[in-house]
Amino acid sequence: MKIHYATISETGRRQNNEDAFRTVNIEDDIRWLAVVCDGMGGHAMGEVASETVSNAIVDFWKKHAHGSDCKEKVERACQKARVALDEQSYSIGHVEMGTTMVMASIESDTVTIAHVGDSRCYMQRPGEGLLYQTKDHVRLDFGWEVIDRCFFSY
Repeated sequence: MKIHYATISETGRRQNNEDAFRTVNIEDDIRWLAVVCDGMGGHAMGEVASETVSNAIVDFWKKHAHGSDCKEKVERACQKARVALDEQSYSIGHVEMGTTMVMASIESDTVTIAHVGDSRCYMQRPGEGLLYQTKDHVRLDFGWEVIDRCFFSY
């Protein structure tokens, strides 16, 4: 299976880039995983949070390559990432940090998509362009958009 992908990363209003992107091919190139995390602005060390979560999910996927991709596997990978983020935060002085995440796992002809926050997943179909696949986890609080699902330490 040949996978084509592109990435775009912007710092936005921040001075540093807090995005992390990881891909991995598993078992004879019939399984593929991509994870994108974006550190949360307004909180410290978003680049550390995004690196920690993306690495934890990819590491979990590699260690459990024998199992089929499914909702339970996604939930276990996210649990490991949450624990890894807490451990990382503890090791650097209890820093409150967070990240959003979107992932796509392709196994043969099945795609599993998971996301938290406002990191989005799009699918491109010939003749149809980009199709929006996920709904942002945001709400309005006193006129401000607030992410209501994310990986956040503690």
